[in-house]
Amino acid sequence: MLDGNQAQMSEVVQTEQTSDSEGSADYKQLYLDEVNNSKKLRKRAQSSETLNQDYLKNQEVSKLKGMKDQEKYKELSETLQSKLDQVTPYKDKWDTFEIKKKDSLLAKLPEADRERMSTKDIDTLEYIVSKIDEVRPSNPVPSPGVSRGIDTKNLDNWMNMSAEDKRKHWDSIKSKYTKK
Repeated sequence: MLDGNQAQMSEVVQTEQTSDSEGSADYKQLYLDEVNNSKKLRKRAQSSETLNQDYLKNQEVSKLKGMKDQEKYKELSETLQSKLDQVTPYKDKWDTFEIKKKDSLLAKLPEADRERMSTKDIDTLEYIVSKIDEVRPSNPVPSPGVSRGIDTKNLDNWMNMSAEDKRKHWDSIKSKYTKK
């Protein structure tokens, strides 16, 4: 196995040296080669991990089967009880999490639908709540300091007018600033 890896590495080094000596290195090809190599190594590592996990599971099963065949029920019961004791707190935490999540999702639904939807699982409830939220129109967000759309371009015109001109054009000045 190591000889194969060393052979591959020596081939890569030789190809790199020849490409560098030519003066124009094909960096894109070198990058793609590295990517392919890393994918290959990642795949090999993942497959070895799965094989290891499978081996450990099979070993545990065979151990339990051997204990059962040898009629060591007391030891078998103790090992299974210790495993159960390790897992029980996590199960309790998961159950409380599920209940809280379901209650919060049901609270977002209309009251008429809550009883009917209480039997659904969390994924279904999340999907339904997201669809309901998409349908609801959102209220406009108030922005402080912004006026109601009053035209401020013509302020200088009437501010510079004489009192007599203001009286003549008062209706048109006032109509610009009234809410429509």
